[in-house]
Amino acid sequence: MWLKRFVSLLATLWKLTWACDNFAPFNYTLDDHDQWKLSVEEAEIISAPDPYDEVSVQDQFIPRLCCKILNLTHPLEQLIFDNCAIEEFEEDCFSEAIEQITESLTITNNKLASVKEGTFRNIQLKEIYLHNNRIKVLEDDSFSNLSNLEILNLNQNNLQMLNPDAFSELPKLHTLNLMFNQIRILQEGAFRFLSTNPVVELRCNQISRIEDAFKGSPARDIVLDLTGNRIENLAEGVFNNHGFEDVTLNDNPLKKVDAKFCGENCSMKKFHCYGCCYLSKKNLYTIANWAVAKNTILTAGSCGDIYVPPSLQIYPNNGEVFTTRKGAPVSFECRASGNPLPVVQWSKKEGVLPSGLQVQTGYLLSLPSVQRQDAGEYQCTASNGIGQPVTGDVKLHVLYPPEISVAKSWVNAGEGLEARLDCIVHADPPGEVLWYQNSFPLQQTDRRIMSSKGKTHALTIKNVQFSDFGNYSCTVINSIGRDRKYIELSGKPGPARILSPNYSSAHYYDLRWVVQSVLPIMEAKILYRRINATTIYDHKGQWHDLVVKPSQKYDPKTGERVQSFRITNLTPESLYECLILTKNQHGYSEVSSLHQWFSSDKGRPLVESMGHNVAGLSLSTLMFIQAVILLSF
Repeated sequence: MWLKRFVSLLATLWKLTWACDNFAPFNYTLDDHDQWKLSVEEAEIISAPDPYDEVSVQDQFIPRLCCKILNLTHPLEQLIFDNCAIEEFEEDCFSEAIEQITESLTITNNKLASVKEGTFRNIQLKEIYLHNNRIKVLEDDSFSNLSNLEILNLNQNNLQMLNPDAFSELPKLHTLNLMFNQIRILQEGAFRFLSTNPVVELRCNQISRIEDAFKGSPARDIVLDLTGNRIENLAEGVFNNHGFEDVTLNDNPLKKVDAKFCGENCSMKKFHCYGCCYLSKKNLYTIANWAVAKNTILTAGSCGDIYVPPSLQIYPNNGEVFTTRKGAPVSFECRASGNPLPVVQWSKKEGVLPSGLQVQTGYLLSLPSVQRQDAGEYQCTASNGIGQPVTGDVKLHVLYPPEISVAKSWVNAGEGLEARLDCIVHADPPGEVLWYQNSFPLQQTDRRIMSSKGKTHALTIKNVQFSDFGNYSCTVINSIGRDRKYIELSGKPGPARILSPNYSSAHYYDLRWVVQSVLPIMEAKILYRRINATTIYDHKGQWHDLVVKPSQKYDPKTGERVQSFRITNLTPESLYECLILTKNQHGYSEVSSLHQWFSSDKGRPLVESMGHNVAGLSLSTLMFIQAVILLSF
């Protein structure tokens, strides 16, 4: 029996895996609890053998959800696509696949901008969750003939209006969540599709009018939450002839309430109007008298009547970890209530906000393109001078491709000695580190040791051989991307870095430089010449070529050798320039940077002496230097 289930599951996985080009391959194992445990890169899918309970696809890149991905052959209770960068659905992609899903479909933390006509037509799901996308448009007939649908969650999107023609034939729908959108207008009959004891969540939108929004709806015992909107006026009969059971209007700028706002046929059991800062005492009395007459439970108050300590609601939920990818936009919301109206401020623990500010005021914190440095814990604080400030926290977890830096891009070593190459790696999820020499992969041996400590990954080569010299690279790969950095291991000296000042005595110059070389310097080649100080590009002087054995001091801790040599027979009051190459048993170094100085009895610096910019090397000079180097080997 288990073998049959195993083969069946493999067939399902093959279809899910290779359906779309952008979808990552699955790996599968059978765990100790007789459950199938599958991995999609860092995400996990866990399900029972047959029938499956849940398939969860997380942290993938699937910009277009196609039919083949959803070609399911066995029943599922839940199908989840979380943080997969989904932007659109292939036409009719749910028509057959959803028949295999018996409970819920979740497509959250993606980039959906609209729901097309007929996308969710004739499916038998009980729950659909589309929260935290970018949905701005619901086309006609988006959700139609959903005979079993009980919960529809469109929380945290960009809806600006509610299209009543997007919904039809939803006989069992009892929860409609539209919180944290940008809805401004509720058209006449916007909720006419509701039928049975619905809970309608419209908290934290920008709604200013609700008249006739429920016109044509047969629904009774409606629970309606309009907290944190922009409703200023409750006109006569606004809740008349509708089966409202519980209405919440907290934190709205109510200014006027008609005595007959609920109408003669109103049967409301609970009415909440707390934190309505512009509500006059007269309007409060109007609401109170109505509540007494109708035997309605009332919670009401304006800013002028009672001082209330702050409270807040944060999204994502307080303490929750919000995971996203580098470069994605992220928004955190913090809604506060109290009397006086609290001031809301955002800060980041152990650092500054991505904007560079310590504190940012406002209920919305937007990060248009998160970077790895933005990860951490963000805190919202609400205060109004009454009691203690209240805080809420949300943690941002940023997934990003590897980023590598190297301590040294050039490392000097000698045969028989030890060399160490370091790469500093940042990656989330952690990546696999691979080392290469001249593009060939390296394996660990007794002489070649690969190690890591924290974010530093090291390749240590003991008893260096001549064949070890060359170009190395460290490559890091994770599920999001890859990076590579190069390091050269060389036995030759590094280029000389000249330490001498840009002025000298009239007839001689003490040239002093430092070079990186663990092996002794056998000789140094000094090229110098006098140049015409009256023109910028016309260098008339001839190069002097000196091969010398300079004095040197070696620092074993740094591998640096400080060397010096005196150049004599200089012409006073003249401008000179020089280049240096050094040689050890492995050959000559690269050419140093061009160095210039001025010869003067007065010891004047170069800038004071010349009064203009000094030219660089001409093409002929560079060719000459290259020829000198080649002839030296």
